[in-house]
Amino acid sequence: MASGVSDAIESFIKALLQGDETQVELQRNELAARFGCAPSQINYVLSTRFTCEHGYRIESRRGGGGYVRVCRIDADKASALQALCEAMPETLNGQEAKELLVSLCKQGLLTRREASLLYAAMGETLLPGAQGGRLRAAQLKSALLFLKNEQ
Repeated sequence: MASGVSDAIESFIKALLQGDETQVELQRNELAARFGCAPSQINYVLSTRFTCEHGYRIESRRGGGGYVRVCRIDADKASALQALCEAMPETLNGQEAKELLVSLCKQGLLTRREASLLYAAMGETLLPGAQGGRLRAAQLKSALLFLKNEQ
């Protein structure tokens, strides 16, 4: 998919989430028609640019009355950390963990020092493959829950 279309879709959705809006419901087909692309391209943008690592949660329902709900994770630190824990994937590779930690810093949910320590603790020295990914995700979730409860 051309990145111009992806950028336009991302900008459009982010514009809908400005101000006090924390969530928006979209119809894949309507959005695809608006941007002249296939619904699968909408899925691509949602799955790569609106992840928990970027401060978003996606809820969807397929079928005739189906929708995609894009939720901006609450700015309140404890609520945001809880939402991230609930949306945490079962496995994280090192790059995904790094992106998530950078995003948490940008959102003010972690200090740079906290993020650096977490990254060092769950870096690439863990078990290889899926086992390491599951361990990394579990470690991060545990740390975020600890920080949430410290609020």
